Order: sequence, then C-alpha cells, then structure tokens
Amino acid sequence: ASALWTSASAACATYSEVSGAAGTWRLPTIRELKLIHQLKVPLYKGQIPSSHKYWGLTEVASVDNYAFSLDFSDGSVAQNIKTGAYKVRCVRDF
Repeated sequence: ASALWTSASAACATYSEVSGAAGTWRLPTIRELKLIHQLKVPLYKGQIPSSHKYWGLTEVASVDNYAFSLDFSDGSVAQNIKTGAYKVRCVRDF
C-alpha cells in the first residue's frame, strides 16, 4: 500500500507479524533501502519487490518537509515532499 511519509513511519511502528512484535518494526533508512535493492535477487528468490518508490526514514536536512525515497526499478534515490504517497517496506533490528 502507498502512504504519506508520516503515515508510513507510524504504520511501521504498529506493524506486527506475530503477537508481541508491534513496536519492533520501523521505516528503513535510505542506506538500508539501498542495501535491500542491491541484495534483492538473493533476498527475495524470485519474489522481487515491485518497481515502485519506497519511503526511507532519512529526512532531507536542507529542505523542510522532504524525505528520501528509493525507486526499486533502478535503485535511484530521490528527495520527495512528505505529502507524496509512496510504498512502505518495514524492517526491524534483531
């Protein structure tokens, strides 16, 4: 599903695959999204994420109300206004 940046961050914070896992998920940094893109073939084994832009947690320091996104079709990084709707891919630390 697509979401605004603020909604994307909140969605990850409440996401849960198993009981008690809520609060352990977060929006990935743009660096983490780049790594996921680079490793998408071995990570997903034929179920590669769709070619859409995904929000990163990383905000643009020099521009208010902007954050970075990554396009899974080519790995390009862009600065987008937080009111734009892009895909969400949550991660968590172990």
